[in-house]
Amino acid sequence: MAAAPRLNGKAVTAAIFICTAAGVIAGDLLTKWLAFHADNLFPPHVIIPNLLDLSRSENRGGVFGVGQGQVAFFILFTMVAAAAILWAARKYGRTSRRLTFALGCVFGGAMGNLWDRLALGYVRDFIDAHLGPHHWPTFNIADSAICIGAAILVIHSFLTPDARRETSRPK
Repeated sequence: MAAAPRLNGKAVTAAIFICTAAGVIAGDLLTKWLAFHADNLFPPHVIIPNLLDLSRSENRGGVFGVGQGQVAFFILFTMVAAAAILWAARKYGRTSRRLTFALGCVFGGAMGNLWDRLALGYVRDFIDAHLGPHHWPTFNIADSAICIGAAILVIHSFLTPDARRETSRPK
């Protein structure tokens, strides 16, 4: 029996990016559909008292509700950001699976929210985190993936030595 072919770095990188982004998009759109259409499966209610509720919200702005009504701007911004993420994943993805995963999270989250903006003119949010009366802005799975991906990118930047510094050291 012949051995299975080994995947090269490019194929593994593409698989990580595509699977991560697709998983985020699917999870985001499914949970949004449940939150807004399946009242008997996903009714608005308290999950953890004084900490976590499910509460439907239509965000017609950007992060934290900034820029209300600027849908065209956020669509254009998301498309430019998506192109930059795809470029970065292609150029630098093979250097780190962590980087590829993070970029997949950010891309998937951006696409989930872009879908809402294109189809509905707003982003569907439903996760309401709070500590007593102090509420965090309502968010969704796409927003969570973007934040997780961004956090991983920041961590990655601290854990990965800067190649330019390495090459500029006197020998």
